[in-house]
Amino acid sequence: MEDRRMRMVMNCSEAEPFVSVLYDGEPVPVEVADHVDGCPNCRACLRSYSEMGAGLRLMASKAAHPTSPVALRDKLRLPFRPARLAFLRAQVLVPRFALALLAAALVATSASIVVLRAQNEVRPLWFQFGVNDRGLHPTLMSHVAQAGSDLEWVIWRVDNPTGVHIAVTAIKEKSVQLRIRALKLSREEADKGYSPKKELRDLSHHEFTYTVGEQFDVPVEGGGVLALLGQVVDHQPRIAFGLPGEPGPDQIVLTSPLVLADATLLADLENASSLAQDRNWGGRIYVPGTGQIVISLQPIPGAVQGEANWGDLRFTWQGRSYLVRTASPITGGDQTRAVWVTLDSEHPWAHGENWQLGVMPLTPAAVKSIQQGP
Repeated sequence: MEDRRMRMVMNCSEAEPFVSVLYDGEPVPVEVADHVDGCPNCRACLRSYSEMGAGLRLMASKAAHPTSPVALRDKLRLPFRPARLAFLRAQVLVPRFALALLAAALVATSASIVVLRAQNEVRPLWFQFGVNDRGLHPTLMSHVAQAGSDLEWVIWRVDNPTGVHIAVTAIKEKSVQLRIRALKLSREEADKGYSPKKELRDLSHHEFTYTVGEQFDVPVEGGGVLALLGQVVDHQPRIAFGLPGEPGPDQIVLTSPLVLADATLLADLENASSLAQDRNWGGRIYVPGTGQIVISLQPIPGAVQGEANWGDLRFTWQGRSYLVRTASPITGGDQTRAVWVTLDSEHPWAHGENWQLGVMPLTPAAVKSIQQGP
């Protein structure tokens, strides 16, 4: 069971360093080969090396000072210097031929630098953002858009549902041009399948410039205010089950976790997920027959220090070695990362065995309840 799931949870971040090794014709772990074979993104990356190689060869051939083949051959007969050329035999994150050809192209003509910079500058930008009740809790950036995107959804707020229609007209590195409307709804309207795009289609007088990283207040027609928070990135953010596949350094994401103790499988929570949105929240897993596991990014009373490494979390509790393995990175930032874990085996979770995955606030009262039970 464990071997099967270990191969299934290989993700793009883990496989990425091996893609160029695979292109160079060297052996890679079978988990990497399985992942690349079934992953459109990684296969596209593999194909891009072929395109990059062809492009670099063309640039090297179009040098500013053309030379005859014989003269070029003589120029390339340089003394072998093992110490300086050893890097060409080392394992790197791009194919070795690319390093050699890029170096030759840069020496031959500075135009290649301009070409590479221009290619990078036209790369499309993405806007990752969230909209929620202002002051209720941190905004979850679970929406992704590009320039030209036209989105709609209904937020089920504490008092009344709210329909949101947002169009993204332009994305820059530090700002985003938006058109956005929000309308307070009755529960009857929301239950009947309210369409914000249809009902809030006139966005002509609702244009805003959003400054990246700042909270922006969105007025709600009918009363209230929403908070919008977002970031601009140069790649499509990975979102799974409404949660970030690339969590921030202050977040804990648990996606389809496996829980093992001394290599014995205790729980397989496939298709379940939870998000602790900042350092004031902890991830929580209830394992029937074992107890509740609470995971924190800050020290809490009674916790032991564990180690998170992308999709693996390892810790030792009362002499037993535990592993929590997830289908995506558990937290962001540099890996490996220290985390703090408690396991309460004396008290069942208050919500029973049907709700096995969640989060909890790390308030003094809540942390105390971990030790005392519900």
